[in-house]
Amino acid sequence: MITTDIELAKTDGPRWFKTIYLSRRSRQQLCVSLVDRQSKPLDIGNLEPVMDDKCNIDCDDYEVDAQNPGFEDGIVPKRNWPDVVVRMRAAAAYGQSPQFDVQGTVIDSRNGKVVFHVDQTHTNAVGVFLAEIGLYRGDLLMASYGAYVQISPSLFDTSYDGDGMITIPEIRLALADERKEDNFLLDAMEFRDDQIMACIRHPIDKWNSLPPAVREYSFRIQEFPFRYPWLRCCVGHLLEIAGHSYMRNDLPVTIGGISVRDKAKAPDYFRRADKLIQEFEAWAQRHKYTMSLNDSFGGIKSRYNQRDTYAYP
Repeated sequence: MITTDIELAKTDGPRWFKTIYLSRRSRQQLCVSLVDRQSKPLDIGNLEPVMDDKCNIDCDDYEVDAQNPGFEDGIVPKRNWPDVVVRMRAAAAYGQSPQFDVQGTVIDSRNGKVVFHVDQTHTNAVGVFLAEIGLYRGDLLMASYGAYVQISPSLFDTSYDGDGMITIPEIRLALADERKEDNFLLDAMEFRDDQIMACIRHPIDKWNSLPPAVREYSFRIQEFPFRYPWLRCCVGHLLEIAGHSYMRNDLPVTIGGISVRDKAKAPDYFRRADKLIQEFEAWAQRHKYTMSLNDSFGGIKSRYNQRDTYAYP
């Protein structure tokens, strides 16, 4: 399967990631177009070198070419400077082993077009993963572009026997936020993928932080088995984010004697968010104590595990 180009731009500050959707155990060809902050195609072959005293690079290795517009200071590498290599790495979270790490093929360096080939070994796990596309010259990371990778179960994959993580489409369906037409007042999607991704993790962190703090009752994000309370708590945290936004942007407006407050929705959002989050906390507390209590019972097996058949007089 060949995907359409996914435009990824380098951003400053909090990152707004796009999502790459894959099916479990699928072989796909991902086409990515890298763009700059002005959404213009990135010339990968003309990527500026790292100017850092710690890089152990002699300044004599560079030539100055003020006529070259591709480099901010007119600095270009010599011919012996390594070509740009593009890699894509995905992992469940920072500090964890990567789900996959593949090298891309640059098909159009002037327009920043790269193709990544993923196969069954890369898409074996179900879940939502952090991903970065890195541009390397030798062992130096020149730039990185963030994205999310969502690997979902497929009806064509008969080897899968589990439910997996809750997914972004499921959460959008629960929030009635699948299309901008669903929000005719906003005329846009209310929640971004990066907001949903952050809130997917919140219930897991909350579960792990509740007593009893026993390692056997802690879960990683890929392993949490309780999908229904997980989904509801995630929705609650998203509504809490929206409530902060409405509270911050609420400005009464009077037009022709009519008062308009289309942003006066924070109390409703906070009320619903608190209900769902508290519901999850109460359930999680009960469930963890139940798990702990069940483990507190046990028995001691005796070696006399069968009736003695000796006949006494």
